[in-house]
Amino acid sequence: MHAVCNFVNKKTKLMSNERKSENKPRVPFARKGFHTVTPFLIVDGAMQLLEFMKKAFDAELVFISKSDEGRIIHAFVRIGDSTIMIADTMEGMKAESALLYLYVKDVEDTFRRACDAGGTVLADITNQFYGDRAGGIRDQWGNSWWIGTQIEELSDDELDKRARQAISIRVEA
Repeated sequence: MHAVCNFVNKKTKLMSNERKSENKPRVPFARKGFHTVTPFLIVDGAMQLLEFMKKAFDAELVFISKSDEGRIIHAFVRIGDSTIMIADTMEGMKAESALLYLYVKDVEDTFRRACDAGGTVLADITNQFYGDRAGGIRDQWGNSWWIGTQIEELSDDELDKRARQAISIRVEA
């Protein structure tokens, strides 16, 4: 049995599944510059994570809000055409690690910079069955960053064939 997730909006006094019928202009459902799915990294030491991301991935700080104590309440960084939200841990928001896949033009250079910035190697760069040249690193906050460059365009059938071959090789080993 699944519980229904309803809540009452304290401002409008409406249930979450009700609509207010005012003729207000509608705002876009997502903030400008964001995609439908946006990673949100919550860590202890968010400012250091920002510095790591700048050194490793040329992240650009777009927005930052800090508490009086200097902790990051909320920040946005942009890497390429993607936005990542970042915050320090706080009550109700514990640190959680994530796995992110980052497409770059030069996988070797970006991988080296990520290692130089303090990342530890999870997997060396190699040509992958899915058509990317990729490798993985872990940052000091436990996030895994897979860094890749597409080297082949594969049809769905070819990708499926290669995935099945890769899995069978791993099962046999």
